[in-house]
Amino acid sequence: MSKPSMSNGEVEGTRWAVLVAGSYGYGNYRHQADVCHAYQLLKNNGLKDDNIVVFMYDDIAFNEENPRPGVIINHPDGDDVYYGVHKDYTGQDASINNLFAAILGNKTAVKGG
Repeated sequence: MSKPSMSNGEVEGTRWAVLVAGSYGYGNYRHQADVCHAYQLLKNNGLKDDNIVVFMYDDIAFNEENPRPGVIINHPDGDDVYYGVHKDYTGQDASINNLFAAILGNKTAVKGG
């Protein structure tokens, strides 16, 4: 990773985002919906897939309680925010240990993902 440089008071470098939904289960739908929505906003504003790291259990879109299988929305009658989300760590791999490893850039500590 390169160090940011200063030019005319602005920082140059690579922009990254780490999105975390720290819960699972359909009852916590909003947490994963918010991560998916944030992903779409970042992507639509120019951040590359490779620079958006997503941690989510990913048990909502195809949950039997979901009235719109394969779709996640973040407000009533909203558009699908799940489509196209590149999920890096799902299920048991969306763990605190993997989160710390990813943030610290410790590739050898990452399990799964």
